[in-house]
Amino acid sequence: MQRIRTLLRITFFYTLNNLIKIKPFMVLFNYVYERAPFSFLEMVNRHIKIPNKQFDWKIKLYNGKNVVTRIRKNNVKTAHVALGYQWHDRGLNLLENIMVNFLNENYRNNSVFIDCGANMGMRSLTALSKNMKVVMFEPNDETNQINLERCRMNNFTNYELLTFGVSDKDEQKKFYFDSSSYLSTLNADIAGEDNIKITNVMTIEVRKLDTIFSNLIGTNSKAYIKMDIEGHEIEALSGADELIDSISPTLMVEINEKKEHIQLIFNRMRNKGYSIFEKSDPDEFNKFLTECPVNVLENKFISNDFLFIKDVEILSLIKPYIN
Repeated sequence: MQRIRTLLRITFFYTLNNLIKIKPFMVLFNYVYERAPFSFLEMVNRHIKIPNKQFDWKIKLYNGKNVVTRIRKNNVKTAHVALGYQWHDRGLNLLENIMVNFLNENYRNNSVFIDCGANMGMRSLTALSKNMKVVMFEPNDETNQINLERCRMNNFTNYELLTFGVSDKDEQKKFYFDSSSYLSTLNADIAGEDNIKITNVMTIEVRKLDTIFSNLIGTNSKAYIKMDIEGHEIEALSGADELIDSISPTLMVEINEKKEHIQLIFNRMRNKGYSIFEKSDPDEFNKFLTECPVNVLENKFISNDFLFIKDVEILSLIKPYIN
């Protein structure tokens, strides 16, 4: 029986991989994929091979909005972002929908989505689709061209794409470009790790968030900051001290290094009055957050994504999603 199931699966995906080379079948596959259950998406992403052709793909966001993105010939990264929204991180999709709805409903003209390490721009899609002010930081010109093209295709206008890195000083620093673009970093030690293939090193401008958003300091503005900057989190948070102290933004920070590194970040943010939650995939009850312990040195984390919240309204809002 197992051999029969395996043979059927191989036959199914062989047929599907050939059919989607034809545009009408690709359109149909796009429609089904964006509405399929997660178990099917996991299987598809293991076995599907997107043809090396140009297609326009419609991403169906968690909020029901459709975003068109272009899959380009000879650029596998564009296929990654097209298929990635539905299966890559359901927890972030849900959280972004919660935060963008809250900020739009309560602070419509006085809020900003700040995307540090925008890369392929996936995490900004929800805010862009709701016409919320978005500021993306990304030094990689290749991914920036893809982001700009997508914004034009969807008539997004309420955004800025800045080619700075974010750090604790306004200066120039070396930026290490990873072949995948997902692991590019300002951190030389991380760039030297065996699993990272550095294809280019450039000197780029870096800025403090306090500098970029000095106009928000001392106001009643609201912000959501997503930070995915490959080991440079402490420096970036140090460069946002005034902004954090002034407007208490909610932050989602990817932290790959644990032990002392993550303890320093947690201590810094707890001293500012923040509650900290580890994000995971939603369970059957849509629970996807777990409050982090005070001492994390021996804690076994299952995720690299951590939510920092100080705003009592937002703490109340996410309470139903805490394990």
